[in-house]
Formats: sequence, structure tokens, C-alpha cells
Amino acid sequence: AVELEKYDLAKEYAESFMNEGGDAKYIYLDYVYYGRLMSNLGEKEKAYAQLEKALEIDPTKVDMYKELGELYERDGDYINAIRQYQNFIDKGEDKVTLSDFFTVGKLNYYAASDTAAVYAANKDNFIAAADSAFTMVVEKAPADNYLGHFWLARTNSLKDPESTLGLAKPHYEKVIEILEAAGRNQNQLIEAYRYLGYYYYVTHRLAESISYWEKILAIKPDDAVAK
Repeated sequence: AVELEKYDLAKEYAESFMNEGGDAKYIYLDYVYYGRLMSNLGEKEKAYAQLEKALEIDPTKVDMYKELGELYERDGDYINAIRQYQNFIDKGEDKVTLSDFFTVGKLNYYAASDTAAVYAANKDNFIAAADSAFTMVVEKAPADNYLGHFWLARTNSLKDPESTLGLAKPHYEKVIEILEAAGRNQNQLIEAYRYLGYYYYVTHRLAESISYWEKILAIKPDDAVAK
């Protein structure tokens, strides 16, 4: 019934099966499907509990760590999303790809950017973890892939919110080098130009600053900040 997306019917079956089973020995998939059902019904806490229970029964099913991570990410629970993706990376062996490190980096970046007390208290740790993950992406990705540099730039901007230290500068410069050569991703290119324009402005190198605002206007003539 879950596979057929008949969730009301699935709920009837599941509640009978999971709640009235007496001494029945439930297996990994019982909890997986009950968890997926609860997720589709919007009962998030029940979904997490069932899927975590599935992993207790069979921790070798490493793909479930990723599925749980995606659920937590969707709900904006970065701490648990990071925990589950990290479990996948630690245990997934040959299933782990570079995109998984990229995801962990972004989750840590979002956590570091969040102003809620639970995230703000550990901001430096989230920044360090994001930096480490995106550095891995830069080292392992093809030379013409800008994403690792782009998110390293954003992460370093969190360390230097006034841009006076220029911590993000070398990373945005690399983004510009790659994207200008490729002639694509104009929004990301504008972000890089904007950072450099602002950096040169706050460090009183106005001619260099103006050149970057002009680059933005060449792409987007109505950009209010650049004008």
C-alpha cells in the first residue's frame, strides 16, 4: 500500500501489524515501511523513530542513513542530518561519492549560518566541518568544477563577515577563473564579482572595486547594488 501511495489504507494495515503484533519479531523492512508511511503522513517524529529502529536491527543497510539524512535535511534539522550523512560516509565504503561530502559540507554551512541558539553555540565547529568537506571536494573534483571553490568561498565569508580580511577572496577568484572560461552560471559569477567589488571597496582600492561592479552591469544592467 505504501508503494502504491495508498497511505490511508497503509496506515490501517500498519497500525494493526505494528501495534497489535504481540510477540511478533519485526524485521528491518517492517520498520522501514512504517517509517516511510509516517513520513508521507507528515508524522515526522514517528518516521524518524521507525527508521532509526530499522538501523538498530540492521546497521549494514547503509543507504538508510542517507534516507534519514535527507528527511532531517528536509525538515531543517541540520544536526541530525549531518549525523546521518556522516554515518553514511563512515560506513558506506564504495557507495560513498564526492557528492556526499558536498552534501555534508552544505549542511554544515547551513548550520553555521543559522542564528538559532543550538547552531550559534557551535558555529565555529560547523564552519570547520564545512571547510574540511569542501576542501575534499576541491581536491577530488575535476579542475573545471567550480562548486567546491564556490562553497569554500561562502564558508570563508562566514569567518570574515565584514570581508576586511579577504578570506573568501582566493576562492571567489578561482570561481571567476573557471566560470569566465566556461561562459556559464552567471548568478554565481555575479556573486563572486560582488564579493570582490565589496572587498576592494572596504580596503579602499576603489579603481579595482569599480571594475567588478562594471563586470556585474555588463551581465545584469539593472543590478541596483552595482549601479
